[in-house]
Amino acid sequence: MGNEMVGEELKARFKKIKLLLLDVDGVLTDGRIIYDSRGRDSKFFNVHDGLGVFVLHKFGIKTILITAKSSKAIKPRARDMRVAEIFADIFPKTAVLDRILKKYNVSQGEICFMGDDLVDLALMRKVGLPVAVSNASVEIKESAVYVTNRSGGHGAVREVAELILKLQDKWKDVLDFYGATRKTVLVFAFLFLACATLLAENTKETKESAQQIGDFSLSGFGDKGIKSWDLAGKSADIYNEVVKLKEVKGNHYAEKDKINLTADNGDFNKKSGVVHLQDNVVITTSSGAKLTTDSLDWDRKEKIVSTSDKVNIARADMNLSGEGAKGQTALKQVVLEKNVRLDIAPLDKQKNSKEKIAITCDGPLDVDYEKNIAIFNNNVKVEKSDLTIYSDKMQVYFSPKKDEGKSAGESPVMSSSINKIVAQGNVRILRGENVSYSQEAIYNALDKKMTLTGKPQIIIYQTENLNAAFGN
Repeated sequence: MGNEMVGEELKARFKKIKLLLLDVDGVLTDGRIIYDSRGRDSKFFNVHDGLGVFVLHKFGIKTILITAKSSKAIKPRARDMRVAEIFADIFPKTAVLDRILKKYNVSQGEICFMGDDLVDLALMRKVGLPVAVSNASVEIKESAVYVTNRSGGHGAVREVAELILKLQDKWKDVLDFYGATRKTVLVFAFLFLACATLLAENTKETKESAQQIGDFSLSGFGDKGIKSWDLAGKSADIYNEVVKLKEVKGNHYAEKDKINLTADNGDFNKKSGVVHLQDNVVITTSSGAKLTTDSLDWDRKEKIVSTSDKVNIARADMNLSGEGAKGQTALKQVVLEKNVRLDIAPLDKQKNSKEKIAITCDGPLDVDYEKNIAIFNNNVKVEKSDLTIYSDKMQVYFSPKKDEGKSAGESPVMSSSINKIVAQGNVRILRGENVSYSQEAIYNALDKKMTLTGKPQIIIYQTENLNAAFGN
């Protein structure tokens, strides 16, 4: 029916109303429902409708929501509007009418119900003031005694709320309530602006998290069109600035190496391009290195990986551990910050067996696998079954690994065999009961001698098998 003028009979119905029943989708919202891949939905409410319901509550008219389906988005919105009760997953909606009449001590003629579609039809026919929103179905409009000028989710509920209050001669009280003092106005303005802001933030978050996809993948290419990196995840939540990944797999394609990175979780920062890997992080390289840690930042542009967590790097017969690390993605150059330990098991050529050697320091440690050198700093200690060396700083030179099966294009690999050790600063060497002191000690595997310089300067030619001690 038309509603350009509210007739006397219609005015009488509005004056009787003590309880407002509302459908949700299409009445309080604009009817849109957005689902993400996990089945979570987001809805769009109107702040003007919210204030209308709140004012009804303030002036003694309760509101109840009745919806044929449930949604987590409804409860916080209903709480903001001071809704008295929510009935969800209700069909037919008349199933709760008797309960409502008894609980709220009202008659059917004292109830207004707003609907928009066929699921609302039966209840529309049971109440004293059935109202259809302007974009409702034809059948709902035909069953209504009032059709709003505004559509669902765009102020239709506010329109009805104002009509109820005005025709019950409460509107002046409403205006007095909001205009009584500046403080009152500011308090309620703040209240509903806050509600609107929170709703907007929740909606934004939901919309962002709704952008979820499976089998996410991304690739980058160099100047010559050659792929330089790729990143994939079993699933991805796409936000404005970050893509959150599950079961992450990444690859970095260096000139001579391919590097693979995996983790349980990861964040890809769209702006910086940095990938943060979290939980069970593993890096493996085609040259045989394997890094494990709890978390790691992968800077694709700078080709750098870094972590503040404990880290372990394994290569053939060498195992390196420490806390905090930064290095090239290919792990050719790595710096470990503190609590460093290197365990190596070089082959003793004369005994044809492997003997363990452990080198520790407070850190940092700088390892260059291409130049075959490791530089230990602060409180350095070398331990072998029959030899211990202490110094402030130590440079350990390794032999390149001979691998006849390696192709010409692959990077050289550092072996676990030591060529030379240079210990500097407060050097102390313990072998059996013998102790030697110097400011510097150099062990050279080629001429099989250790040279101590300082006060005094001593040269010790190897009468015992020092070369074997270092696996040469």
